[in-house]
Amino acid sequence: MDLETRIEIVELFYANGKSAAAALRCYKTRHQLNKDPFCAATIIRLITRFTTTVSVLDSAKPGRNKLKEHRQDELADALQTMKNANPYGIASTRQAALAAGITKSSVH
Repeated sequence: MDLETRIEIVELFYANGKSAAAALRCYKTRHQLNKDPFCAATIIRLITRFTTTVSVLDSAKPGRNKLKEHRQDELADALQTMKNANPYGIASTRQAALAAGITKSSVH
């Protein structure tokens, strides 16, 4: 569900007397849909999250952030250069991180 849809659902929920079923019916009518795009339980979960966090956005996922595309290319180039320069074809994590300008924990 995209951001505009979430905002619209929250508005419809409060405009229709705090009823998830009424909000769903109004959404289906407004967008001329025959089938339910989501269920009333989804609306209730969205409203619960909205009332506790005052936001309709998803919470941040745990874990390390991924490298950006251009940073991945820089790292791949640095590793390839180091591999070609070394007679044994070995590249160290520390040297690759230094050459790409990123932390060594992001290399492996």
